[in-house]
Amino acid sequence: MDMEMKLKLCKLQAYLNQLLDSLPLKNEAESDYGFDFFSLGDTDEEDLELEGAVNHQLKIWLGQHNKGPVELKYRGSRIAGVI
Repeated sequence: MDMEMKLKLCKLQAYLNQLLDSLPLKNEAESDYGFDFFSLGDTDEEDLELEGAVNHQLKIWLGQHNKGPVELKYRGSRIAGVI
């Protein structure tokens, strides 16, 4: 992983750790975001390469967002697992 990507991931982690208090806080048991078991399908990586495979899996987990940003419904430790 190159330095630019590491910096982007650090920035994303900082944003996720500082989500607005107006978002409900959910504990791990209540969370729909379970990125601790996130994995890429073997055929996805072969067909789409690494970046495409990650993008494909994120669309499955978070939904398709072609016309706007991903809207998080709540905050908590599980969403930060995407990093």
